[in-house]
Amino acid sequence: MDIHVISTVSERPSARHVAKGLICGNPTILDLQERGNAPVDNVVEAAAQAIAATFGDEPVRVPLQAITVFAFL
Repeated sequence: MDIHVISTVSERPSARHVAKGLICGNPTILDLQERGNAPVDNVVEAAAQAIAATFGDEPVRVPLQAITVFAFL
């Protein structure tokens, strides 16, 4: 059995760029539009602020890690 840990850093131009992808790039956007509780731009801005506070801004750098396991018979 072989186990490998692969680490990298993902970099994006800005926290707003990441937030817009997270909110508008998946079915979450449909729920937000359907409910209409808050404008999508407000949700994106709130997410961008949280992302910037955690990972920085301009650029955003997020550490990523994958663990692969290869089993042989």
